[in-house]
Amino acid sequence: MFTDINIINTLRYWRITFLLAAAIAGLLGIFVALMVFVIKIASINSLDRSYLFPFAPFDKEGMKDTFVRDNMSEMTKRSDILTNNITRQT
Repeated sequence: MFTDINIINTLRYWRITFLLAAAIAGLLGIFVALMVFVIKIASINSLDRSYLFPFAPFDKEGMKDTFVRDNMSEMTKRSDILTNNITRQT
């Protein structure tokens, strides 16, 4: 359960958007609403990076531990997009 009013309003807005799109255009409306949602999320920046990083500006090094975590001892470098200091501390 969310208690922050901003989160509640945002969820309410997107829920109504998806419901109206589905009511007007059916499955096609859901896909269009989903595309609008993904475009909106991709346009958000957090800490000067895309909210969908490393997916939106694709970064092979950043994808290494996105789905399956690699062994931390084998990961010796940081992503060069995130920082200028690419050597990890050991």
